[in-house]
Amino acid sequence: MSLLFPASTKMLTAIARNFPFLDFWSAPIDKITVTDTAVDIDFGFVIVTGLPSGFTIKKVETIMTCRAIKDTSGANNKINANNRAIRVMKAGGVWGVDDVVGIYLVQDSLFCAASAKEAGPVIIGWPDIRNEVDDNDIYHIMSDQTQRSDALVALGNGLELYDVQIGLRIFFS
Repeated sequence: MSLLFPASTKMLTAIARNFPFLDFWSAPIDKITVTDTAVDIDFGFVIVTGLPSGFTIKKVETIMTCRAIKDTSGANNKINANNRAIRVMKAGGVWGVDDVVGIYLVQDSLFCAASAKEAGPVIIGWPDIRNEVDDNDIYHIMSDQTQRSDALVALGNGLELYDVQIGLRIFFS
């Protein structure tokens, strides 16, 4: 198993067949700019509500989607460091203490040709974050440089992500 695909497709299909799931989404953010300097990036929050009573959470995945990506640096652009993270934290927690990685972005991900605007990806994080996302609550989403030093950073000075949303997919029984 690789870092990017640690679980087999067969296993994930079995989970989806055996356990129902619900998706919860953040409000869309018009534009997020990733620069060549790592800084905190706020991805908003997700409200989880309406989980059935008596449920058991089997797995929680973080999902990021964006309609488009655009390079404004004038050169081919991409994530310029390995193991950059988008983190999830339950409301009331403390960044750097109570957050967990929901999505890892590796070196060269989110590639965009120089001065181009391209279709955006859907990225499903592989860490199971059910220890943090464990009930109906509000969950904050951030790429954290201040406390964790693993915020997103681009090769060029402007990698723009348009209509960004973060989702939490909760498998339960």
